[in-house]
Amino acid sequence: MISFGRFRYGLISSIVSRQGLAPGETMALIREAASRHYVIPGSTRTKVGERTIQRYLSMYRKGGLDALMPMRRENSSRIPKELIDLAIALRRENPKRSIATIIEMLEVSGQVEPGYLKRSTLYDHFRKAGLTKPQMAPRDTYRRYQAVHRNERWIGDTCHLTYLGEPENPDKKHKVYLIAWMDDYSRKIVHAQLYKAERMPALEDSLKKAIITHGLPAQVYVDNGAIYSSSHFSKICARLGIHLSHSRPYRPQGRGKLERFFLTVQRGFLSELELLSRTSSIDIVKANDLFSSWLKVHYNNKPHSATKQAPSVRFDLDNHPIRHVDITEIHEAFLMEETRKVDKTGIFSLLGQTYETPPELSGKTVTVRFDPYDMAKVQVFFEGKSYGEAKPFDNPRHHVGKTSSSKEVAQDVQETTNINLLTLTPKEGLSYKDMLRR
Repeated sequence: MISFGRFRYGLISSIVSRQGLAPGETMALIREAASRHYVIPGSTRTKVGERTIQRYLSMYRKGGLDALMPMRRENSSRIPKELIDLAIALRRENPKRSIATIIEMLEVSGQVEPGYLKRSTLYDHFRKAGLTKPQMAPRDTYRRYQAVHRNERWIGDTCHLTYLGEPENPDKKHKVYLIAWMDDYSRKIVHAQLYKAERMPALEDSLKKAIITHGLPAQVYVDNGAIYSSSHFSKICARLGIHLSHSRPYRPQGRGKLERFFLTVQRGFLSELELLSRTSSIDIVKANDLFSSWLKVHYNNKPHSATKQAPSVRFDLDNHPIRHVDITEIHEAFLMEETRKVDKTGIFSLLGQTYETPPELSGKTVTVRFDPYDMAKVQVFFEGKSYGEAKPFDNPRHHVGKTSSSKEVAQDVQETTNINLLTLTPKEGLSYKDMLRR
């Protein structure tokens, strides 16, 4: 069933993924699709007619991806009404849940035996209840480049995901971004993490963790934005022998794969996270723990529509050697480097903290190398000579701000089913806190 829908979507994807096409451009794309040969599921034919493609396009625009699925009629009266009502409640509770996700949630939570519910059955009931809708707005896509081995090319990108509060101050929300790195060959997400919107080198931190766990990529392919074009990021790639490539403005060929992943995150993870946050306090640490488990179970270990293999399996099965680097060399390569003026007392400031240097450096301008996520160790250099690590200086006049007390805020929360995909997902592998210690 799934292969039929995906095949039909593939015929029209070049059309629905673009906005503002003129009628003539649409017909040109239909003719191009009709001119090609395909392996058609359940058929010996190898070509699809223009009128058939036009019909698929009309079906998709009216009912989204679900409408492209073959409608196999079943005796839906055998399905208990309570089960259908629960499935409808899950859809109404979070309209972004796909039919496949709802069936999975019902199976994992023990409400139904695996394989009992069919997509077409639920689609019928959702249609009668007025709960089917088109997929999200189409996105621009381009002809894809395909790596031939793992770690040949990693694609990196950033996506604004949501706003999260803090446990001690739930009313104060801060913007949260998702930074992800995808192995082009396997589609495996070698690392992805949520970060607060602050002046910290999150891009570098995420790449560092990906390299620690998966080895060095031959190339990283990123946007041409400021964070991807910084001198620090370029130096890191040069130190580790990684080729840094940028997509051309308005021509993001290759990064559409990662944009598709971000859409999967928004539909599968974010929609559940926002629902869970109505009844639970979710900070960025908790959100990252939930995301790490979701990523492993619901993306990396599930067959990918393009490769027909789970990304983790495809990555592991490739026999191309992985370039590993000593962990100390990795940490050194990612250290930031800045200059600081040491005052007459031998003290300098760095990222809001003060450090003490040897007396002979008083009044000098020194070079410091440091990890902004571990400010306990700051290396000091002057005229090419190392002066070891600066000592954190305990300033007695350092002001500690008041800690605001938590407030209980009454919210008008609609009744939920208490079944959530994220809480059903098993916790496997390293937690977010464990990763911070790497």
